[in-house]
Amino acid sequence: MTTAEFIVCELMGCGQMDIESCFGKMDDDILVNAISRCKDEFGTTDMGAIWQIAIEDAANDVFGDYELVEPQFNYMASDVAFVGDPDEIEDFEAKAEEFANLTGFDLQY
Repeated sequence: MTTAEFIVCELMGCGQMDIESCFGKMDDDILVNAISRCKDEFGTTDMGAIWQIAIEDAANDVFGDYELVEPQFNYMASDVAFVGDPDEIEDFEAKAEEFANLTGFDLQY
């Protein structure tokens, strides 16, 4: 484990595998923004809160006003589901792929 990984794990109160499974494929900008927002707006570095904000930010970037189900989260498994009718969204599959690229999680629909 690198020093940076150790520090992140200590600050978030989790293990390296937790960090890798939740954030290992996430876009750096989405993750950094989520960490900053959590710290500034909520005064926390809770891993679950950071993950949820990152997912919501990515969804807003890709889908705009469309909502996602509140993500189900634990430190070893995550699920993100789209709420609504995918047929009503132009290029939904391409947007779902973009979301997956930003977050590292396939969008369930």
